[in-house]
Amino acid sequence: MTFRKSPAVFVALTSCLVLPAIAWAATTYQRTFDPKRGGSICYAREYSDAFRKKHPNVKLTSISLERRSTTSGGGLSSAKRFGLTLSASTVSEAYSAVADCKPKRAGFACSLESDGGEFTVVRTRPNIRIVTRRIEIEGFYKDLEISSPRGRAQRSFELKGNKAQTCDEVFD
Repeated sequence: MTFRKSPAVFVALTSCLVLPAIAWAATTYQRTFDPKRGGSICYAREYSDAFRKKHPNVKLTSISLERRSTTSGGGLSSAKRFGLTLSASTVSEAYSAVADCKPKRAGFACSLESDGGEFTVVRTRPNIRIVTRRIEIEGFYKDLEISSPRGRAQRSFELKGNKAQTCDEVFD
């Protein structure tokens, strides 16, 4: 039997390949960002003064990633395309940018608004890891650039899940 003679067979085979991918994306998204399914709304990390003293190249005092109900274009977030807010702080300024994300392999591929760079989110149960080559977020006084020099491994940040708390609640 050929596909030309039987479109139903083609549709059935295509559904067998596409539906599991959609189901995987929905399940991974929910397990990562839905507290009712073991995920978190906010993932965050704070860097203590002692840690930054030991690691003088770390300029951040905190970094977080929070689920959004909409994408940067205003559409509702779904398992196929969703919005996140990436926030970071230094001693002198707080930064925040919206990212649009979609499922990719074992995680999510995200792009920051205003050409701010790209990063990948990988779930490390119960936490997540952000992996990036370069992120740039506009600030009020100056921009924040988080980058990895050419030839070096990508920068990564391990963030702790905080269940149903928003990032504002975590940092209060």
